[in-house]
Amino acid sequence: MSGKLSFSIQPIVHELNLILKECDSLGQLPAEVVVVRVQCSTLLNALQSFTTNVSEKEAINALRQYAKVVLDMTYIKENQLVEEEFPVHDGYERMQRILDMLKQPEQVVHQVLGPTACVIESLDAEMIECLYWRKGALCYMYCHTVWTNKSRVEKTKPQLIKCLEEGVAELQSMLAVRNPVASGDDVVSNSRETVKLLAQGIFSDTHVLALMYAGEMCYWHRQLIPSTNQSKSSKTTSNQSDASFNITQPSSQSNSSTGTTSNQSDAGKAQTISPSDVSTVKTSNQSETSTDVIGSHKDSACHIDQSETRNKTHSTASCSTQTSDIESDTFDSQALGMQFLQRYVEIVKGPLRASGWDYRKAEDMIKQLATK
Repeated sequence: MSGKLSFSIQPIVHELNLILKECDSLGQLPAEVVVVRVQCSTLLNALQSFTTNVSEKEAINALRQYAKVVLDMTYIKENQLVEEEFPVHDGYERMQRILDMLKQPEQVVHQVLGPTACVIESLDAEMIECLYWRKGALCYMYCHTVWTNKSRVEKTKPQLIKCLEEGVAELQSMLAVRNPVASGDDVVSNSRETVKLLAQGIFSDTHVLALMYAGEMCYWHRQLIPSTNQSKSSKTTSNQSDASFNITQPSSQSNSSTGTTSNQSDAGKAQTISPSDVSTVKTSNQSETSTDVIGSHKDSACHIDQSETRNKTHSTASCSTQTSDIESDTFDSQALGMQFLQRYVEIVKGPLRASGWDYRKAEDMIKQLATK
């Protein structure tokens, strides 16, 4: 795209004004909302200083700052929704509004840069991964809350199934943003375990947790739709899975294991991930702010990767970021669930065996899925 082209930032201004209006509608603002409001107002003032269209570089910078505002605002709304345990009367609808808000940055990229713009290059791979993660994790938290209440499951079964499928699709997309990194791709690391994780497409704790969340949602889905007619054919489902779940299979599964018990993958420990560090997911014996699994901790928004691999890990389909709409008759939760959970177990019993991740629940779900 030529640097001589100019782009309208009006779609960004419009979305920021909507966020600002929502902040003002809250009346007496909590401190965290005040922070978001200041961020929003500051960015709006900066953008309104442009009297004409902006350059591509300026447009991309504005898009990334807008996306951070979206992440911060939705984080506040998610926390409130989780604390209220997704109220029966409006929890699902509020969750959908948050999901819609998290989808908006990708749409605004196309409105500003054009329909053929590469979203990952425009917003950055880390930001895209964070947006997908936040959508998938929110779906997981809603589904977990509902799943613990049998009467609520029966009353909301259709929307629960829909949410499970959407959550899995978002996490699949998150895991497919970047390609695995081969050991010869100028990887700088003193740890053999780190190299193994990179080769399997695992760039952070969050990638590991995404495997468990997706696997558990598939497990719940299988309980709700146990019949084999949920997939048109195993071949179709396999191809669909391979296209979006881009993680290299290891040559052999590690037989090593850890005796450390962790609550990290426990379904009862659903948690919201801070927008300032998408990797702040911890086991019971980890520090308050965990590092990513391939290197030192970064403080930038939604930082998931290490700079050495940034230019080498974009997916071959990196400009195609739309989450596919998976219908129940093509969603093979048994095959997908086993794939996610087996990969999770291989990783936490292999390269992450000393990190305190719990794998026993995942192994139990694998056994139950295999017998369905």
